[in-house]
Amino acid sequence: QIGLRIFIPSGPLASAMSGRFHRKRSGCCPDWRYRPRQRLALKLLGLAGISGVLLQGGAARLLDVAFFRHMSTWLSEPSVGQAAVSARDRSPPPPPPQPGGECRYQSPLPGGARPGKACIPGVAVWPYLFATPWRAALGERILAAAGGDVAKSRCSGFHQNSSYLFCRKVMETPGSVGLSFGIGKRDLWSETLSNRFMTPTRLFDCTTNLGESPTLAGQVPNGSSVSACESRAGACYVVPYKAVRTCLLPAATVRPQDRSLEQHLHEFGTLSTHVRLRGSGLEWPILARFLECDVILDKVRTLDLDLTFGLQEPQSADFEQKVLTEQVEIFEQLMDRFRVVGSTLESLRQAWHPEQECGQGLCNEPSIHSGNGMSLERFSISLVHRDLVSPDPDFPRLPPPQTRCEYDKSPTSCRAGVPCIPPVPIWPYATRTEWRGDLGDRLLAALTPGVTMEDCEGIETFDNEAWCLIATKGPAQVGISYGIEARDLWSEHLSNKFGVPVRLYDCFANPRASPPMSGLAPKGAKACPNAEKPCYITPYQAFPVCLRGEQEAEVDVGGRRFETLRQHLEQQVHESTHLKMSIEGAEWPVLQDLLACKAMLEKVRTLHVEFHMGFFTEWLPERERLERRVRMIERFTRHFYVVGSTVEYFRQSWKPESDCPKQTCVEPVLHTGGGFALERFVVSYVHKKLVLRTAVPKPTPAAGDGGDQPPAAGGFPPAWIAKPPVTSAQREDSERPAASAQAGGPKSGALCEYGKNDGARPGVPCLPPARRWPYMKNTSWRVSLGERAVAAATPDLTEEDCEGFVVFDDQVWCSRAMRAADGGVIRGLSYGIGRRDPWSERLANLFGVPTRLYDCLNPEEGPSLLDHPAMNGTGGCALTRKPCYEVPYQAYRICLGPVDASIGKMRMESLLFHLRERGRSSTHVKVDVEGGEWQTLERLLASRDDQAKIRTLSVKFHMGFTEDGTQQFDRRLVEKQVSMMESLRPTFRPTGSTLEYFRQGWSPEGNCPQSNCKEPLLHTAGGFGLHQFTVNYVHSDIVPYKPGSAWAPLGQVPSKRRAPPPPRRQDTQGPRSPRRGQRWRRLGRPPASAGGEVSAKTV
Repeated sequence: QIGLRIFIPSGPLASAMSGRFHRKRSGCCPDWRYRPRQRLALKLLGLAGISGVLLQGGAARLLDVAFFRHMSTWLSEPSVGQAAVSARDRSPPPPPPQPGGECRYQSPLPGGARPGKACIPGVAVWPYLFATPWRAALGERILAAAGGDVAKSRCSGFHQNSSYLFCRKVMETPGSVGLSFGIGKRDLWSETLSNRFMTPTRLFDCTTNLGESPTLAGQVPNGSSVSACESRAGACYVVPYKAVRTCLLPAATVRPQDRSLEQHLHEFGTLSTHVRLRGSGLEWPILARFLECDVILDKVRTLDLDLTFGLQEPQSADFEQKVLTEQVEIFEQLMDRFRVVGSTLESLRQAWHPEQECGQGLCNEPSIHSGNGMSLERFSISLVHRDLVSPDPDFPRLPPPQTRCEYDKSPTSCRAGVPCIPPVPIWPYATRTEWRGDLGDRLLAALTPGVTMEDCEGIETFDNEAWCLIATKGPAQVGISYGIEARDLWSEHLSNKFGVPVRLYDCFANPRASPPMSGLAPKGAKACPNAEKPCYITPYQAFPVCLRGEQEAEVDVGGRRFETLRQHLEQQVHESTHLKMSIEGAEWPVLQDLLACKAMLEKVRTLHVEFHMGFFTEWLPERERLERRVRMIERFTRHFYVVGSTVEYFRQSWKPESDCPKQTCVEPVLHTGGGFALERFVVSYVHKKLVLRTAVPKPTPAAGDGGDQPPAAGGFPPAWIAKPPVTSAQREDSERPAASAQAGGPKSGALCEYGKNDGARPGVPCLPPARRWPYMKNTSWRVSLGERAVAAATPDLTEEDCEGFVVFDDQVWCSRAMRAADGGVIRGLSYGIGRRDPWSERLANLFGVPTRLYDCLNPEEGPSLLDHPAMNGTGGCALTRKPCYEVPYQAYRICLGPVDASIGKMRMESLLFHLRERGRSSTHVKVDVEGGEWQTLERLLASRDDQAKIRTLSVKFHMGFTEDGTQQFDRRLVEKQVSMMESLRPTFRPTGSTLEYFRQGWSPEGNCPQSNCKEPLLHTAGGFGLHQFTVNYVHSDIVPYKPGSAWAPLGQVPSKRRAPPPPRRQDTQGPRSPRRGQRWRRLGRPPASAGGEVSAKTV
């Protein structure tokens, strides 16, 4: 039914419709006759009405196509659509999987919280009147974040009550306190803490009447025996509780009964409280404020929440969508600091029977629901702090220990490079605790340097410090040193070697024994020839003040004064400060404050810390304290690169055979799996941004600008000059510094030689710079990210490494990876098919690999392969030009998404789901999904086991694109995407790309003759824009990295984690002829030898 409402303003058309008709009576029947002008007006209105209906239907169809085309947008973009689709006008979704099929309920009876990922089977008939896409999208994001990821062994078992799941190891630690907000008539959560885990509790509620809640009124047994509480059916507490009639608000008010969560937690120590929150929809602003302060977050051991999604009062759909999106984002942010133990989601699904409750699909659609219809408006979830259930899957593990290595011959105690830590031949300690060795191996992995001499433009070691020299260059630097004692060699070296003024802080040093602290050391001297005495070339300042954490006292019992790191850094500018801490175990609360404040982290250029793993500065049990400290050091690797440490020096000086000949030594608090103690050591860091911005050449800005203007006329930005693919004999040359282009611009054809084939090409891509800058601007960060993307996509494999390449279309295959696997079946998975998929055809016809094809998009240029199947398993494909597969393939109309979900008729499945039963190195994968590759790669990078199952990988990257196929000029988004490309390199080695082919087809002189083109989102220093391109990879298990390789995994070889592409040398002698066979290798055809035979190394 269509309701048409017309409003006609004054004017000629209004006059025509005002009823001035000629009426002529003929008998009893009226005869209406219209004037010509009136008939024309009615015809126009009729055409307008019909056109509106047709446009409305066409627009709805276009929305349906866009919606199903980018299915994965439901999980990342909150605003997919605003209108709800009537469930009566479409067929029901596919039958749901039974509990015994895809998932199985953990209990035959509904009720209670359950660990692990919730089993949420689909429904047979859509139960609601409407199906709003964005509600399902937000619901799937909740399910993705709420999947339990804490193993039972990490918790030493679970304890379950009606709505919550408790991690035993975390709950049984003495000294903690439980805080319950919103207890209602009875609070089973606090009773469990009191009676099961002997934890005192505090209860808060201001809405429940005292007559309805005996617990709140203090009328229940408080401090009874265990047997008395077990025999009692009502509320009972073994450990006494305290009930207070107080409201919990996001921020404190003038009323004393209103307090914020921050005020409640302020008096407690680190990881000392269990918190339960039930807000009935009012909890979201409280949680948002809670997430703003890391210091408060770190006071919570466990967090149990009764969550309510949605609005309390009806509002417009746009406003409701905005509020729900904010609630889901808060929920996802919680998962960054906590890990999920369990939830009631599965129990709620098990208790829900949509066939009985909504048999005819007449139920109202909930505010938020999963893709298969389950309401997610209310559920309970149990969380535990990430520091308590380590190891965190976000950080890498250490490779096997080195059995043979050579110590560095440097006389200094701090050394760069991967430390040589051989295991002991005989265990030297009286005991051997497994968890101490595991933590030690994790710690050693976090101490492994991530930069090389080339990255830092040199590394200088002095005493127990290592300096990345690129961080010592630049104006407005200052050094701050904590812990001076009699002399501070760190500040002297910073002053005398690098000319940086310093500030010294120590409240324990005796001024009589410390010339720097008494001000008697020479400062501002012209030279310091005598190294035996303290001396400073630049001025220094000394203060009898010590360093403390934000929550520690300002004055100690001895009257010594303490200040925070925030006070000392608040006047410093961005990337201006060198920090040194040697404060005998007091560094941990200070480092925690530093990690909690991004603004302070951004001000630090270098960081030198003496870590004391065994010092007791927190109330936590020993294992929890050490796990927390190891994870804190791991978190520093997100912001800083390790330049060097004293770990190898201490291992070299340790002689376990003589120190502990009869295994009588006491086991250290932390040690590696090989027995080396890690109790006290010094680590030198450099901020990542200082190294990354020097890894690519800078654009040349015009004079007086900030780097966003085009270069001067006639010039172009400096760039590396491309060269042909390197051979084994040329590896040393590829590591030498690159030659910059001349200021006048390169001559056409004099820099590098393009390949002859169309599509992907192996080797280092030839990307000559434009002769004239083509854009109106030249933004430095676009150049930096563009060069990083090229570096991440540049192959370092030679023809000898791969024993030949297979080159066709957009693919370059390494021949070693195309051999049949031993004892396993190889399969190909292709995502994004279109009308034809040459990748899977070649895989089937050349190598006999069966393939599975996935796509949910109908190509615009014609019918897809899913609609018109190809010849499948027929043989003789060489005789036809049509799609043909000699080995049978299987095609599915299924979208590639980050998780598995069904919405309506459409099915979305993840790459990890398809890899779940695959073996190691058993699968070829191709991904071409119009921007949806980023979510897939993000989840693949988080799973090392699934990465190991992939043999070759082909990805078409869409830079700046989101899952809905639109490009966003968002710097943070592109930085994340480039970082993901770099994260692929340690595991997957590029074999080729389409970069050179696209550069060859780009003509900046013809397209932008006046330098008036819009600057692309990303581009190289030579101006080549990076919009979308294909990169082919082979797993490093197939072709392992060699020593000295630029992208080898951390710990495999002493090398850097990130590096620019091999330098492109300028050919001053004009274009060179390709090596014999090089042209044929690019085309994928074998060159003939002198006798006419075919090379055995080339396919």
